[in-house]
Amino acid sequence: MEAFINEIYDEFYIWVHIVYCLFLVLLVGGSFCISFFAKPVLFEIKIPNLRYSQTIALMQRFVYFAFVSLAIISTSGIFIAMGQNLHNGNPADNVIFHSMEGIWVIMMGIFIYIYIKLKEASKHLKNHEYIQSHENLELITRYLLVFNTFLGIVLIYFNILLGNNQC
Repeated sequence: MEAFINEIYDEFYIWVHIVYCLFLVLLVGGSFCISFFAKPVLFEIKIPNLRYSQTIALMQRFVYFAFVSLAIISTSGIFIAMGQNLHNGNPADNVIFHSMEGIWVIMMGIFIYIYIKLKEASKHLKNHEYIQSHENLELITRYLLVFNTFLGIVLIYFNILLGNNQC
């Protein structure tokens, strides 16, 4: 079985690396753009119902994309680990790779929390409770997405240290 995995890895490693790198950069770039560009523009809309509904719609689309991206990143990361046979290599590589796995888990947990907060904001918006909706959206855009952006940058740095791809 190990020979089969190594053979598949040798055939497709460049494509796996490209997909891994692409989705990682899209995820980090999307978090950055929403946090620092889209949020200030959306919060300038004067009509509260329109402001919060547009923000919630944008965030929901991004969270769905983030779930798919993290699933692809995790799957390709596992494929990379199996193909590079990290359990026989340098112990420092193992620490870095397991740290990357931990960051993926933390990022997924934060995106699940963002999804829950978006549902709460949507519920408050339907009840015309704009202050609660604003508080949930502010938590997401000011703190959670910025933290996820930072984690994504750390993940890219670890990826470069490990030498997993040619980004």
